[in-house]
Amino acid sequence: MIEHAIELERCRRDAHFFIFDSQRLKTKDEHDHDNPVKSVPDHPYLRIFLDCLLVGGKLIEPDKAHHALRSGIDREFLDYLYRAGVLFVEKSRDLFITNLVCCFIHWRAKYVRYQLILVQSKNEDDAANIVYNKDEDAARLSFQEYQLPEHLKSTNLRHASFARINFDSGSRVRGIPEGARIIRSEHPSMIFSDEGAYQDEFDSSFTSSLPAVQGGGFFLSVSSAEPGSFQAIVCPEEPNTATALQGFSYRLAQQTIPVLRIHYSCHPGRVPGTVGGEGWKKDAAMRYPGGVDSPRWKKEQEIDYGALSGTKLFSKWEEWQRNGRIVIAPFDPRGYRLYASYDHGWRNPAAYHVHGVSPDGDIVTLWEFYANYVPAHQIAEIIKGKNIVTEDGRRFEGNPYSGQERFKVADPSIWAEDVPQADKTNKSTAWIFERCGVYFQEGERGGDTTVAEWLLGHFWKDPENPL
Repeated sequence: MIEHAIELERCRRDAHFFIFDSQRLKTKDEHDHDNPVKSVPDHPYLRIFLDCLLVGGKLIEPDKAHHALRSGIDREFLDYLYRAGVLFVEKSRDLFITNLVCCFIHWRAKYVRYQLILVQSKNEDDAANIVYNKDEDAARLSFQEYQLPEHLKSTNLRHASFARINFDSGSRVRGIPEGARIIRSEHPSMIFSDEGAYQDEFDSSFTSSLPAVQGGGFFLSVSSAEPGSFQAIVCPEEPNTATALQGFSYRLAQQTIPVLRIHYSCHPGRVPGTVGGEGWKKDAAMRYPGGVDSPRWKKEQEIDYGALSGTKLFSKWEEWQRNGRIVIAPFDPRGYRLYASYDHGWRNPAAYHVHGVSPDGDIVTLWEFYANYVPAHQIAEIIKGKNIVTEDGRRFEGNPYSGQERFKVADPSIWAEDVPQADKTNKSTAWIFERCGVYFQEGERGGDTTVAEWLLGHFWKDPENPL
């Protein structure tokens, strides 16, 4: 039919028409039991974001990014984004951002010939849940294609395989796990790093993507807030440039990396101070212990990378200490095996603990250093047992158990090469410690949460009578 041919051509020419205007592209909302299949929501912030994806992917010229330009995004920023081919996006949770990226990848793979698009997640199963996972309507991308009318379909999903879809255009979409190995062995047109801040190997993945970007490719990373390599690159301390749309801003991190910041307040149903916005906030905050004042809300919704850093495990410790609830008797750890743990911080406190394990398996913490604004090289001296005085006059006693620890484990974030040096290179905090003679083993991400839950659930199950 002539109408089908016209619609097909309009979809091919215009990503905005295919994704928003045609109403043909459907997405899946597992939270809506009554109406799980939906058209893409046509919100201004998603239109602006799509323009930025098209510019970063060199699929439209900056002067054609009408939604972005009308929002107030500077033409100079769009020109730089077009040349750079790199875009980082930090976002609040549940804003349809990852879904829109899937829509963009879908359009690009269908209508741009011979593309290789890599979708990278923490593991291959997560990537497959974006691309293709066993059933045609299970993963996000395959669901979109599955729901299209026949005249717009451009691949036979029965021929798709785990985490892979091939399109009639000759383009391929492949889901891969974190790390640099697969990226280095391929020549991708686009790399999409989903929740890059949660990938331990994000830094190596990004570095390995740069040759493809220099050859005309596009690197995109979208993530919620989480301390690590992603945060070190986007430098959230730098100021954002606001647009005409509240909650949508942008910047050049380190003067080289284009960054979009998409906050929940840009959603038309979540505008602060409105009846709808305040109602949404009240309902959404019910999922977070402590509501909008909780560190987890601030991290996931306010995009505060450091919200959980330095959070006290026992919020009433000082109160209990003052009223005599906490009594620590003298203790001799003779016969105990000693270990140590370190959590780095600057604005938030750094903490070094020495722990002992008895032959019967009893666990105690024997000694603690806990302070902020203490340089790593001075912390190293304290760990080695030396007393130090900081530049601001604070005095710290050295570790009395220095040299007795069987090993020292540390937060894996200290291995990120994010500390500028005088020679204009970046080194890791772990490297600084090693130069000072202190060596750590890399801990597992999330291990602190596991220990915290164990402490609260076992030793402090009854705060009136702790073990």
